[in-house]
Amino acid sequence: MDLTAPGDPGFRLAGRNAAWTIEHDRVVVEYADSPGLPGLLRRIGVRTVPVAALSGVHLATGEGSPVLRLELRPGADPYLDVAAGQLRPEHHLYRLELDRDQSDLAAHHARTLALHAELNPDAHLPCPAYLTGAVDPPARLRGYDGEAWLDEDAVRFRWNAAASEAKLRAGDGVHPYAGIHRVEWIRPGLVSGHLRVVAADGSPAAPAASDDPAALLFGLGMGGLTASLLFAAALAVRARTATAGGLDPPRAPGGHPAADPARVAAAVRALHGLVADGVLDPADFARRRDELLDRL
Repeated sequence: MDLTAPGDPGFRLAGRNAAWTIEHDRVVVEYADSPGLPGLLRRIGVRTVPVAALSGVHLATGEGSPVLRLELRPGADPYLDVAAGQLRPEHHLYRLELDRDQSDLAAHHARTLALHAELNPDAHLPCPAYLTGAVDPPARLRGYDGEAWLDEDAVRFRWNAAASEAKLRAGDGVHPYAGIHRVEWIRPGLVSGHLRVVAADGSPAAPAASDDPAALLFGLGMGGLTASLLFAAALAVRARTATAGGLDPPRAPGGHPAADPARVAAAVRALHGLVADGVLDPADFARRRDELLDRL
Protein backbone atom coordinates (compact mmCIF):
# COMPACT_ATOMS: atom_id res chain seq x y z
CA MET A 1 0.00 0.00 0.00
CA ASP A 2 3.03 2.30 0.34
CA LEU A 3 3.17 5.10 -2.24
CA THR A 4 6.44 6.54 -0.93
CA ALA A 5 9.40 4.70 0.49
CA PRO A 6 9.74 4.11 4.26
CA GLY A 7 11.99 6.80 5.66
CA ASP A 8 10.86 9.33 3.06
CA PRO A 9 9.98 12.57 4.92
CA GLY A 10 6.77 12.81 2.93
CA PHE A 11 5.18 15.86 1.35
CA ARG A 12 3.93 18.76 3.47
CA LEU A 13 0.79 20.42 2.16
CA ALA A 14 0.24 23.68 4.04
CA GLY A 15 -3.24 25.19 4.19
CA ARG A 16 -4.91 28.08 5.98
CA ASN A 17 -6.20 26.03 8.91
CA ALA A 18 -3.73 23.15 9.04
CA ALA A 19 -0.83 21.39 7.35
CA TRP A 20 -0.84 17.77 6.23
CA THR A 21 2.36 15.76 5.88
CA ILE A 22 1.61 12.79 3.63
CA GLU A 23 3.97 9.92 4.39
CA HIS A 24 4.17 6.35 3.12
CA ASP A 25 1.97 4.91 5.88
CA ARG A 26 0.22 7.86 7.52
CA VAL A 27 -0.98 11.44 7.27
CA VAL A 28 0.19 13.80 10.01
CA VAL A 29 -2.24 16.68 10.59
CA GLU A 30 -0.90 19.79 12.35
CA TYR A 31 -3.42 22.51 13.14
CA ALA A 32 -2.47 26.16 12.77
CA ASP A 33 -1.74 27.94 16.04
CA SER A 34 -3.62 31.15 15.38
CA PRO A 35 -6.34 33.01 17.30
CA GLY A 36 -8.77 32.59 14.40
CA LEU A 37 -8.65 28.79 14.55
CA PRO A 38 -11.32 27.04 16.67
CA GLY A 39 -10.13 26.27 20.20
CA LEU A 40 -10.90 22.57 19.73
CA LEU A 41 -8.30 22.20 16.97
CA ARG A 42 -5.69 24.31 18.74
CA ARG A 43 -6.15 22.22 21.89
CA ILE A 44 -5.75 18.94 20.00
CA GLY A 45 -2.71 20.24 18.13
CA VAL A 46 -1.63 17.24 16.04
CA ARG A 47 -3.34 14.11 14.70
CA THR A 48 -1.66 11.09 13.14
CA VAL A 49 -3.87 9.11 10.78
CA PRO A 50 -2.55 5.71 9.64
CA VAL A 51 -3.55 4.83 6.09
CA ALA A 52 -5.35 1.81 7.55
CA ALA A 53 -7.89 4.29 8.97
CA LEU A 54 -8.79 5.81 5.58
CA SER A 55 -11.97 5.00 3.71
CA GLY A 56 -11.65 7.77 1.13
CA VAL A 57 -10.90 11.42 0.43
CA HIS A 58 -13.15 14.25 -0.73
CA LEU A 59 -12.03 17.25 -2.78
CA ALA A 60 -14.37 20.21 -3.06
CA THR A 61 -14.14 23.87 -3.97
CA GLY A 62 -15.35 26.26 -1.31
CA GLU A 63 -15.69 29.89 -2.45
CA GLY A 64 -13.32 29.17 -5.31
CA SER A 65 -10.65 27.54 -3.15
CA PRO A 66 -9.96 23.79 -2.88
CA VAL A 67 -10.88 21.98 0.31
CA LEU A 68 -9.57 18.48 1.03
CA ARG A 69 -11.24 16.21 3.57
CA LEU A 70 -10.10 12.82 4.77
CA GLU A 71 -12.86 10.28 5.23
CA LEU A 72 -12.15 7.75 7.97
CA ARG A 73 -13.56 4.30 8.57
CA PRO A 74 -16.38 4.15 11.15
CA GLY A 75 -14.90 3.74 14.60
CA ALA A 76 -11.36 4.74 13.56
CA ASP A 77 -11.27 8.06 15.42
CA PRO A 78 -12.72 8.67 18.90
CA TYR A 79 -13.55 12.34 18.22
CA LEU A 80 -15.49 11.59 15.05
CA ASP A 81 -17.06 8.59 16.76
CA VAL A 82 -18.56 10.51 19.67
CA ALA A 83 -19.29 13.66 17.64
CA ALA A 84 -21.43 11.55 15.28
CA GLY A 85 -21.63 14.21 12.57
CA GLN A 86 -22.41 17.11 14.90
CA LEU A 87 -19.23 19.13 14.24
CA ARG A 88 -19.47 22.20 12.02
CA PRO A 89 -17.09 22.32 9.03
CA GLU A 90 -14.67 24.68 10.79
CA HIS A 91 -14.32 22.15 13.63
CA HIS A 92 -13.80 19.12 11.38
CA LEU A 93 -10.50 17.48 12.30
CA TYR A 94 -9.60 16.26 8.82
CA ARG A 95 -10.50 19.21 6.61
CA LEU A 96 -7.74 21.21 4.87
CA GLU A 97 -8.51 24.65 3.43
CA LEU A 98 -6.11 25.57 0.62
CA ASP A 99 -5.54 28.64 -1.56
CA ARG A 100 -6.70 28.89 -5.17
CA ASP A 101 -3.18 28.53 -6.54
CA GLN A 102 -2.94 25.12 -4.79
CA SER A 103 -5.71 23.53 -6.88
CA ASP A 104 -3.37 21.31 -8.88
CA LEU A 105 -1.56 20.17 -5.72
CA ALA A 106 -4.90 19.44 -4.07
CA ALA A 107 -6.05 17.32 -7.01
CA HIS A 108 -2.76 15.42 -7.12
CA HIS A 109 -2.76 14.58 -3.41
CA ALA A 110 -6.46 13.76 -3.49
CA ARG A 111 -5.63 11.06 -6.05
CA THR A 112 -2.73 9.80 -3.94
CA LEU A 113 -4.87 9.59 -0.79
CA ALA A 114 -7.77 8.04 -2.69
CA LEU A 115 -5.43 5.33 -3.89
CA HIS A 116 -4.29 4.70 -0.32
CA ALA A 117 -7.94 4.12 0.55
CA GLU A 118 -8.62 1.99 -2.51
CA LEU A 119 -5.65 -0.24 -1.70
CA ASN A 120 -6.78 -0.63 1.91
CA PRO A 121 -8.55 -4.01 2.03
CA ASP A 122 -10.49 -2.97 5.14
CA ALA A 123 -11.51 0.50 3.93
CA HIS A 124 -15.20 -0.35 3.90
CA LEU A 125 -15.20 -2.11 7.29
CA PRO A 126 -15.77 -0.56 10.75
CA CYS A 127 -12.74 -0.51 13.03
CA PRO A 128 -12.95 -2.83 16.05
CA ALA A 129 -10.40 -0.58 17.81
CA TYR A 130 -9.55 3.10 17.53
CA LEU A 131 -6.66 3.72 15.15
CA THR A 132 -6.02 7.27 16.38
CA GLY A 133 -5.57 8.40 19.96
CA ALA A 134 -7.06 11.12 22.14
CA VAL A 135 -5.27 13.93 23.96
CA ASP A 136 -5.51 14.19 27.73
CA PRO A 137 -8.95 15.54 28.66
CA PRO A 138 -9.75 18.04 31.41
CA ALA A 139 -9.29 16.50 34.86
CA ARG A 140 -12.97 17.19 35.55
CA LEU A 141 -15.86 18.12 33.29
CA ARG A 142 -18.23 20.62 34.87
CA GLY A 143 -21.81 20.39 33.67
CA TYR A 144 -24.97 22.31 34.49
CA ASP A 145 -26.25 19.78 37.03
CA GLY A 146 -23.00 18.18 38.23
CA GLU A 147 -19.50 17.19 37.26
CA ALA A 148 -17.74 14.11 35.89
CA TRP A 149 -14.22 12.75 36.17
CA LEU A 150 -12.29 9.70 34.95
CA ASP A 151 -10.92 7.30 37.54
CA GLU A 152 -8.71 4.32 36.85
CA ASP A 153 -11.58 1.93 36.20
CA ALA A 154 -14.73 4.06 35.94
CA VAL A 155 -16.24 7.42 35.10
CA ARG A 156 -17.89 9.11 38.08
CA PHE A 157 -20.73 11.64 38.25
CA ARG A 158 -21.39 13.94 41.20
CA TRP A 159 -24.61 15.97 41.23
CA ASN A 160 -25.16 19.54 42.44
CA ALA A 161 -28.21 21.49 43.57
CA ALA A 162 -29.41 22.00 39.96
CA ALA A 163 -29.82 18.24 39.44
CA SER A 164 -33.28 16.74 39.15
CA GLU A 165 -34.96 14.84 41.97
CA ALA A 166 -34.39 11.58 40.06
CA LYS A 167 -30.62 12.16 39.95
CA LEU A 168 -30.39 13.28 43.57
CA ARG A 169 -32.36 10.20 44.65
CA ALA A 170 -30.05 7.93 42.66
CA GLY A 171 -26.98 9.54 44.21
CA ASP A 172 -23.55 10.03 42.74
CA GLY A 173 -22.85 7.61 39.89
CA VAL A 174 -20.00 5.18 39.24
CA HIS A 175 -19.93 3.62 35.77
CA PRO A 176 -17.14 1.06 35.16
CA TYR A 177 -15.59 1.35 31.71
CA ALA A 178 -16.08 -2.36 31.08
CA GLY A 179 -19.86 -1.92 31.37
CA ILE A 180 -20.16 0.99 28.94
CA HIS A 181 -21.51 0.07 25.52
CA ARG A 182 -21.56 3.57 24.04
CA VAL A 183 -20.75 7.19 24.89
CA GLU A 184 -23.44 9.63 23.77
CA TRP A 185 -22.36 13.24 23.28
CA ILE A 186 -24.91 15.87 22.28
CA ARG A 187 -23.25 19.11 21.23
CA PRO A 188 -23.49 21.83 23.90
CA GLY A 189 -25.86 24.71 23.22
CA LEU A 190 -27.03 27.65 25.28
CA VAL A 191 -29.44 25.47 27.26
CA SER A 192 -28.92 22.05 25.67
CA GLY A 193 -26.51 19.18 25.22
CA HIS A 194 -25.37 16.32 27.42
CA LEU A 195 -22.90 13.49 27.98
CA ARG A 196 -24.49 10.09 28.58
CA VAL A 197 -22.99 6.64 29.16
CA VAL A 198 -25.09 3.82 27.74
CA ALA A 199 -24.64 0.46 29.42
CA ALA A 200 -24.52 -2.75 27.40
CA ASP A 201 -27.53 -4.04 29.33
CA GLY A 202 -29.31 -0.68 29.45
CA SER A 203 -32.96 -0.15 28.55
CA PRO A 204 -33.57 0.85 24.92
CA ALA A 205 -35.95 3.55 26.22
CA ALA A 206 -33.65 5.70 28.38
CA PRO A 207 -35.18 8.52 30.45
CA ALA A 208 -34.68 12.13 29.45
CA ALA A 209 -31.11 13.28 30.05
CA SER A 210 -32.35 15.68 32.74
CA ASP A 211 -33.55 12.68 34.81
CA ASP A 212 -31.00 10.05 33.77
CA PRO A 213 -28.34 9.35 36.43
CA ALA A 214 -26.06 8.26 33.58
CA ALA A 215 -26.22 11.67 31.85
CA LEU A 216 -24.55 14.99 32.65
CA LEU A 217 -26.31 18.09 31.31
CA PHE A 218 -24.53 20.95 29.51
CA GLY A 219 -25.75 24.51 28.98
CA LEU A 220 -25.49 28.00 30.46
CA GLY A 221 -21.73 28.03 29.96
CA MET A 222 -21.15 24.57 31.47
CA GLY A 223 -19.67 21.74 29.40
CA GLY A 224 -18.27 23.74 26.49
CA LEU A 225 -17.62 22.12 23.14
CA THR A 226 -13.85 21.70 23.49
CA ALA A 227 -13.80 20.42 27.07
CA SER A 228 -16.82 18.14 26.67
CA LEU A 229 -15.72 16.56 23.37
CA LEU A 230 -12.19 15.93 24.68
CA PHE A 231 -13.66 14.33 27.80
CA ALA A 232 -16.21 12.24 25.87
CA ALA A 233 -13.55 10.97 23.44
CA ALA A 234 -11.17 10.01 26.25
CA LEU A 235 -14.05 8.19 27.96
CA ALA A 236 -14.89 6.36 24.70
CA VAL A 237 -11.27 5.22 24.35
CA ARG A 238 -11.25 3.86 27.91
CA ALA A 239 -14.58 2.11 27.42
CA ARG A 240 -13.58 0.49 24.14
CA THR A 241 -10.23 -0.62 25.55
CA ALA A 242 -11.96 -2.17 28.56
CA THR A 243 -14.47 -4.04 26.40
CA ALA A 244 -12.02 -5.10 23.65
CA GLY A 245 -12.06 -8.67 22.42
CA GLY A 246 -14.88 -8.72 19.89
CA LEU A 247 -14.78 -10.71 16.68
CA ASP A 248 -12.43 -9.66 13.90
CA PRO A 249 -14.07 -8.34 10.71
CA PRO A 250 -14.99 -11.18 8.35
CA ARG A 251 -12.40 -11.86 5.63
CA ALA A 252 -12.38 -13.78 2.40
CA PRO A 253 -10.35 -17.02 2.26
CA GLY A 254 -7.38 -15.22 0.69
CA GLY A 255 -6.93 -13.06 3.80
CA HIS A 256 -8.69 -9.98 2.42
CA PRO A 257 -12.37 -9.03 2.28
CA ALA A 258 -13.96 -9.86 -1.06
CA ALA A 259 -13.04 -7.08 -3.46
CA ASP A 260 -15.67 -4.75 -4.89
CA PRO A 261 -15.10 -4.57 -8.67
CA ALA A 262 -16.07 -0.88 -8.72
CA ARG A 263 -13.47 -0.09 -6.05
CA VAL A 264 -10.80 -2.05 -7.94
CA ALA A 265 -11.64 -0.20 -11.17
CA ALA A 266 -11.41 3.14 -9.34
CA ALA A 267 -8.05 2.16 -7.89
CA VAL A 268 -6.69 1.24 -11.32
CA ARG A 269 -7.86 4.61 -12.67
CA ALA A 270 -6.12 6.34 -9.75
CA LEU A 271 -2.94 4.43 -10.57
CA HIS A 272 -3.13 5.70 -14.16
CA GLY A 273 -3.32 9.24 -12.76
CA LEU A 274 -0.21 8.68 -10.64
CA VAL A 275 1.70 7.41 -13.66
CA ALA A 276 0.67 10.55 -15.54
CA ASP A 277 1.87 12.66 -12.60
CA GLY A 278 5.22 10.86 -12.58
CA VAL A 279 4.68 9.36 -9.11
CA LEU A 280 4.68 5.75 -10.37
CA ASP A 281 6.75 4.29 -13.18
CA PRO A 282 5.16 1.81 -15.63
CA ALA A 283 6.66 -1.22 -13.85
CA ASP A 284 5.20 -0.14 -10.48
CA PHE A 285 1.87 0.53 -12.18
CA ALA A 286 1.77 -2.97 -13.70
CA ARG A 287 2.65 -4.63 -10.39
CA ARG A 288 0.03 -2.71 -8.39
CA ARG A 289 -2.60 -3.19 -11.09
CA ASP A 290 -2.03 -6.95 -11.05
CA GLU A 291 -2.27 -7.00 -7.23
CA LEU A 292 -5.64 -5.28 -7.47
CA LEU A 293 -6.96 -7.56 -10.19
CA ASP A 294 -5.91 -10.62 -8.18
CA ARG A 295 -8.47 -9.62 -5.54
CA LEU A 296 -11.41 -10.04 -7.93
